[in-house]
Amino acid sequence: MQLVQCWSFQLPNQDELAEQVKSWSWVVHELRQQGGVLGTAHGELEIPDGAEIAAVCILPREGDESSAYAEAREAFLENRVTQLTPEDADGLGAQAAQLLGALR
Repeated sequence: MQLVQCWSFQLPNQDELAEQVKSWSWVVHELRQQGGVLGTAHGELEIPDGAEIAAVCILPREGDESSAYAEAREAFLENRVTQLTPEDADGLGAQAAQLLGALR
């Protein structure tokens, strides 16, 4: 099981983005503690507490402060989330395709 969230920390409203990061962090924390269930168009999918979770991040522009990114870095550490760059996302996609291929 692999879950990925994408974030851009170059958005103008850092307060709103920080609130979104906090909400997402709470959900990830709960998944880490007890697993969960994801509703899809095809039914429900159980998510184990040991699921791999990654965040693809567009970092703040050099010289820009980002309160949301500071919040996110703490959440990533606390919740064992792997932070990736957009360039890293290609490798993550290839890994997911390989895992899916093994299920066939």
